[in-house]
Amino acid sequence: MWRNIPLDRSGWKNVDQFEKTSLDVHLKAKFDLAQVEKDIRASKIKGGIQQVIQKRFSDRKHSAKVDFLNGGGYADIERARNKVPEDMTKENWNKSIHHFLTPEHIKRTLAIATCRGNQRYANRGGSSSYASTSFKESLQRLEMFHKTHTDKDGNFSSSVAEEDYRRLVLQYEALSQRSCEEGGSSSQPDDLAIFENVLGLRRGHTRGIGRKPCLSTSRVALFQSWFQNPDFRNELQNLLSSSYPTKFGSEDVDGEEVDDGSDDDMDII
Repeated sequence: MWRNIPLDRSGWKNVDQFEKTSLDVHLKAKFDLAQVEKDIRASKIKGGIQQVIQKRFSDRKHSAKVDFLNGGGYADIERARNKVPEDMTKENWNKSIHHFLTPEHIKRTLAIATCRGNQRYANRGGSSSYASTSFKESLQRLEMFHKTHTDKDGNFSSSVAEEDYRRLVLQYEALSQRSCEEGGSSSQPDDLAIFENVLGLRRGHTRGIGRKPCLSTSRVALFQSWFQNPDFRNELQNLLSSSYPTKFGSEDVDGEEVDDGSDDDMDII
């Protein structure tokens, strides 16, 4: 892909069909894709292959952008042009640079930088979302927040994250104490309400939780009650675990791709 496909498109879906077809021919020469077509899981396997290709295109484009910036970047474009990355053709390198100089790409880059600048701190959970980490590791929301903002020794990644965690703990403790004083049951607290109250919202995104679902309050409460039931979580986990894993990729419960760096045979792309 690095050698044969120009990285001058905003995403794999915008790559010319001729170049996509060329990659398909290349893959068929390296792998027995005819055997895949005979498999009862053909659609899922091919979907996994497409996910890998899309990820590879994004990764290669990011690497090219890093090479461009390190080679001179916007301050010295001609110097950057002369530093063609290893194994990339001069033609494809010039196309990549042309794309990096378009107003659309620059505008998008600035928007992403602004968005990252508004983040209070990073999620140390890798490419998994808060919800995915919470579900996979059977963590309550407060435990999940602590795990995704501390290192392996339990040290917080930033003082801001540590202060937010302390405020969350105080809020949970206050609600628990109030419930005991009022003689209420020890039911699970409303995580969403607590996180919204302590950390706030950001354009339909609850900090420390993730995107707000486009559901009514009653349905959200119903779904939350399901996942608070250990029997339901165990049954769902068993169902997901029974799915046959494929060599060409897996489907995360949140539709997110987790790149563990192994990549196996698909490194050839």
